[in-house]
Amino acid sequence: HGGSYDGPLWGNENAREYFGSKRLKDMVAQMDAANMYRRLMFCIETCYSGIWGEALEGFPDVLALTAANSIESSKADVHDSYLGVFLSNAFSRTFRRTVYNEPDISIYNLYKDLAKTTNGSHVSIYNESNYGSVITNTMGDYLPE
Repeated sequence: HGGSYDGPLWGNENAREYFGSKRLKDMVAQMDAANMYRRLMFCIETCYSGIWGEALEGFPDVLALTAANSIESSKADVHDSYLGVFLSNAFSRTFRRTVYNEPDISIYNLYKDLAKTTNGSHVSIYNESNYGSVITNTMGDYLPE
């Protein structure tokens, strides 16, 4: 679960510290300094997930695709009446289905599919100007062959 402040409470073994935007930014900065990635993509489905996307602005070759912007909740849409809980949401379901059926989909077309099917929040892309082309880069770059 995302939070409107600095992320969810699951940052350490006791879940007493936020895994917030500053922590993510520090981790990516360390990875960048050590040349630990060629290209890095975060796909985040939580309420206020844009918080993490905003934290990644400015890093070379890093992209964030989020289910919501930094000021809104992400909505679940599959409810199990027997269990009395929500089980899924359109962002996760569409992401899974689309990438499975079309692993070489461009990141831009994946974004468009997610934006069309996700209700109640604004699917967002962050840091695309520092990432490279979301039109020519595909999800296949991140999947094993």
